[in-house]
Amino acid sequence: MKKENILIGVALGSALSLIGGLLTIIGVFLRWGRLSLISGWDMITTTISGGNLIVFLVLIFGIVGFFGELVFVSAFIGNWTLAVKRRITYFLILVGFIAAVLCAWYFAEYVSPHPLPYGFIVSWLGAVLLVIGSATDEILLRLPRRAR
Repeated sequence: MKKENILIGVALGSALSLIGGLLTIIGVFLRWGRLSLISGWDMITTTISGGNLIVFLVLIFGIVGFFGELVFVSAFIGNWTLAVKRRITYFLILVGFIAAVLCAWYFAEYVSPHPLPYGFIVSWLGAVLLVIGSATDEILLRLPRRAR
């Protein structure tokens, strides 16, 4: 692969990860209650319903994922070593995976099948995008040095 194509791929993976981190954060502020208008933030700040800790952890992992991806972008701009970039992508894949698992756990524990709360959906989709974008970055960083 050409170096330009790899850089475009890393840029797209980083964009997916940044969007995923933002969606994970934004989703917490949308409706998470079953049939009510309870947002994830309401669940965190009050004792309205169950799942407070799960929603709080999703928010924390979304924030860590977003700022971790900003560190990855600055590592690319600053031309840090390949080992550091790869460790950052491993960390971001783990963060996104944990956020997605927490969303799935919340779904299994507290959400009835109908209707799915859109705050939950947005946060889960953001966590999945964070994993996909970080995995894309990692795959492109694994290419042979002559291709980069």
